[in-house]
Amino acid sequence: MRLLTHIRQHHLNQKPFKCKTCNKAFASAQNLRWHKHTHTKSFKCDTCGAQFGSNYNLSRHKTSHASEKRYVCEDCGDCFSHSSNLSKHKSKGLNINLVCTECGLKFCTEYRLRAHKHQHAKETELICELCGVQYAHKSSLHKHMRNRHSSYTEAAPSHEGKLHS
Repeated sequence: MRLLTHIRQHHLNQKPFKCKTCNKAFASAQNLRWHKHTHTKSFKCDTCGAQFGSNYNLSRHKTSHASEKRYVCEDCGDCFSHSSNLSKHKSKGLNINLVCTECGLKFCTEYRLRAHKHQHAKETELICELCGVQYAHKSSLHKHMRNRHSSYTEAAPSHEGKLHS
């Protein structure tokens, strides 16, 4: 059966099994069954509530909540838990010429630059003791610490930023 599926898919380009919901075609009934789960989204992340059509996609998503994001964009510094997400990020043709006029940080999108500029307008800010980046919200500082400084744990007070007014 696998040989027949292989021949259909790779040599004859035949995909006789069609999804009734989206009309996507597959070379085997099994692939169609796996695909159908994408329409039900019955796999829910217990951390953030995001829903997925397969356990594989849920498992892959859960790694995004992990503290270590090893794949870093050299242009803007964004961190990713999967190399494919970094590749997708880079393929967007992002404009890395967006620079904060107050601190010189670079951004890939206007949205992120605008969000960052709001931090400079705050009277009180949280500052990373390791690199000096400023944040308006404690949760943003914690996210920065987890993504940028691998030795950081939320229980380690020596790495927490201090509130400056």
